[in-house]
Amino acid sequence: MCRTKDGVINLVILIFNIINFAFIITVVTRSAFFAFLMASILGFVITGIFCVINLFANTETKTLHWPEAEVVYTRIWLLYYFIVTIFVLSMANHILQILAGIFGILTAIAYVVKSHHLYITHLAEEPNMVYVKQ
Repeated sequence: MCRTKDGVINLVILIFNIINFAFIITVVTRSAFFAFLMASILGFVITGIFCVINLFANTETKTLHWPEAEVVYTRIWLLYYFIVTIFVLSMANHILQILAGIFGILTAIAYVVKSHHLYITHLAEEPNMVYVKQ
């Protein structure tokens, strides 16, 4: 998984999601913190699922357009993570909440890098895709 740039980005996202989960689980007091907890847990699970799909991908599964689904997922999750991180930082009154917000911003940046990398490597290669301007 870590032999490619995509694998390294996925590993960074998984590690950041674990760190976010560890920081926010100790001080969950409001609904914004529950939303942040959900973002880190679901982000970890869904990114892990895409890692397994990419790890065991063969020619049959590549016809199912997994890169397109992964680009859509990363863009949606980037927006959700960024909004929830802003809420956590605005309500933070404990150092662990502030650290979770900082790592939330870093995770959102990692999702930006992943989305851009997926777009460049997978979707820009196919000229008939909707995402590519001609």
